[in-house]
Parts: sequence; structure tokens; C-alpha cells
Amino acid sequence: ELRQMSRLDNGETDGLREPKEFDNILSQTGNKLVVVAFTASWCGPCQMMGPKLAEDSTNKDVIFLKVDVDKASDVRKHCAISCTYHFYKNGNKVSASTR
Repeated sequence: ELRQMSRLDNGETDGLREPKEFDNILSQTGNKLVVVAFTASWCGPCQMMGPKLAEDSTNKDVIFLKVDVDKASDVRKHCAISCTYHFYKNGNKVSASTR
């Protein structure tokens, strides 16, 4: 949804909940790098990475997305992950990290 994209383009992270919404945003990112933080409130490493993600999300050349795996289990299943970070460019996953 474009409303979602404009907030994310301004460097804010926002929670995605639907696979269709996730795919729609990825299809609109063009050549920008997309960092997807799959997190959970109970995940210690996720909480430790939170401040760094917030700091990095001010970079206007990168789109940051946040998916709470407890609130968005359909997106978690769609991407076949748990608490991890995915990096996308041109709609393709180029890297992943669990730290």
C-alpha cells in the first residue's frame, strides 16, 4: 500500500501483517535495498538490535520494514523465517542474518 511505503521511505519502521502487503511493498521498491527485521517481543537478540535498526532507519537510500512474527504469523510463514533480518534488492533476497 502506498501509504505504508511513504512512511517507510521517511525512515520509519512499521509492522507488516499480511503477505500480500509485504509482496506489494517489495514490488514497489525498485533498486533500493530493503532491510526486513523479523522480530518478536520475547526475542532477546531482536530487542538488542532494535536501537541499531532505529538508528539505521534514518538512511533515506534504504527501506526498512519490521515484521513482528507473533502478530504477523502469515508473513513469517510466507517468508519461512523466525527472528532474522532479510536484505532485498530489486525484489530479490541478497542476504540474511540472525544477529
